[in-house]
Amino acid sequence: MHVSKVQVKKSHFDSYGHINNASYMSLFEEARWNLLNEYGLGMEYIQRELLGPVLLEANIKFLREIKEEGELVIHTFFNQFLKDSIVQMSQKMFLGDVLASEMIMSTGLMDLKKRKLVSFSDEWHEMLEACE
Repeated sequence: MHVSKVQVKKSHFDSYGHINNASYMSLFEEARWNLLNEYGLGMEYIQRELLGPVLLEANIKFLREIKEEGELVIHTFFNQFLKDSIVQMSQKMFLGDVLASEMIMSTGLMDLKKRKLVSFSDEWHEMLEACE
């Protein structure tokens, strides 16, 4: 499991006074970038190697309203390989000790030159195994 802290900002809120549904996706993505950067697989790697993760499918559950700015903690988990080039992962967003949202997603590794999914290399396997 990987743990990341993210900040809720005023720009995340909608006219109802809680986090907009699209902002949840953005906060989950920020946590995934934190994970990639921690393992040296961030933007510099992606631009150099022309390999990067792509989100293929996402299912988000909104379990609790988040109505104030502050810190959230997001846990990212590797669940399973669906294919050689596709994995299922999940993320859980906590407001204090309370589970506020969770997402299950399918993601792949794309060759940015060929524009197709490729098998995960050893360095990507290392990161995924650390999230079990």
